[in-house]
Amino acid sequence: MAGALGPHGFPQPGRGYVFVSKLLGASMLFWMLYRGKKDGPVLL
Repeated sequence: MAGALGPHGFPQPGRGYVFVSKLLGASMLFWMLYRGKKDGPVLL
């Protein structure tokens, strides 16, 4: 992951950025489903 960061520490658009965005999206979706099962539909 050393080459995935730009000169200012921000991830360059590329495979690293796509991986991080997919990971964040999947975790948010999982959290929404988990909360929905516990407390009913929260953000739907």
